[in-house]
Amino acid sequence: RIPATSTLPDQAHNAIDRKLFMMKGFHHPDGGQQAFLNAYKSSLPVASNELPLKAGECGTVCKFSMILYSIFMMFPFPGLAQTYLHARPSAEFAETGKIVKIVDGDTVRINIGGTTERVRLIGINTPETGEYFAEEARIKTEELLIGKTVGLEADPSQKERGKYGRLLRYVWLPDNQLSNLIMILEGYAYEYKYEYGRYKYREKFRRAEQYAQDHKKGIWSEDSVYKGRIVIRKIFYDGKAGRTEKDEYAEIANIGNVRVELGGWRLNAGDYNQNFVFPRSSALSPNQTYRVYTDEYHEEYGGFTFGSARALWSNKGECGYLYDAKKVQVSEFCYSF
Repeated sequence: RIPATSTLPDQAHNAIDRKLFMMKGFHHPDGGQQAFLNAYKSSLPVASNELPLKAGECGTVCKFSMILYSIFMMFPFPGLAQTYLHARPSAEFAETGKIVKIVDGDTVRINIGGTTERVRLIGINTPETGEYFAEEARIKTEELLIGKTVGLEADPSQKERGKYGRLLRYVWLPDNQLSNLIMILEGYAYEYKYEYGRYKYREKFRRAEQYAQDHKKGIWSEDSVYKGRIVIRKIFYDGKAGRTEKDEYAEIANIGNVRVELGGWRLNAGDYNQNFVFPRSSALSPNQTYRVYTDEYHEEYGGFTFGSARALWSNKGECGYLYDAKKVQVSEFCYSF
């Protein structure tokens, strides 16, 4: 709230401060105009005696700040604006609860009115337990949420519950920050659209993911195997080519945005001795897929085969696992009959 007696320079600085308050990396604990000016004092081409501004004056810093404020108001700044943590204005939530357990990076248990519910965070996905970066994501979710009373927001575009019976919700922190978005922004999760269609905050989440990628956060860091997002996308387990079902296959896809070298990566078909190792020259470009057949050769899908004389994928249900060249599990796909 700006005092009625404040000068135009004061109003400009306070407006900027309100904008920067919600920006990761720009929130100063002591707050206010002075903190903002002090933070930028060394980087601005002004004399130190211009800081702080005297009431009613508008020196170089003031003019620079007013210009900066105008830019913030008029344009969706691609670099800084993507770091903006979405804050919901203080409001009563139709549903609240206390976080009692963290299942993994994107699933928590919440006590809602005396009943404990499993809640899946809408719009994000984190590595599964046992996969690369799964533990880091779980710990981050724990830091953000455990023991806190949170606001829960449903999304009309999504079902009330997912296919595993979990409530689908946005989870708002006590300071009105959206935990789903923070997980993406800091590189602990990636944006994820489930089968129920476009969700409310998708564009904001996608911009946050791009920011995390550009700044090499978390799973997007230089040494992360998740930059390319290589996943087992499908397993065709009920082959039609005779008793050996040689036309079975597992489909591997790059759903990320960079090319990934697959030389030395291993696909496991459930049993310890059912493995296919990708040749050294193998690589997947963004949106490209490979299929590894049980005992057929299809050049249009990469030309990969287990070369097995018997069926590999059980019709009763099984899991396939993908490991990188460092023997780190990067994807898992399970199915049931």
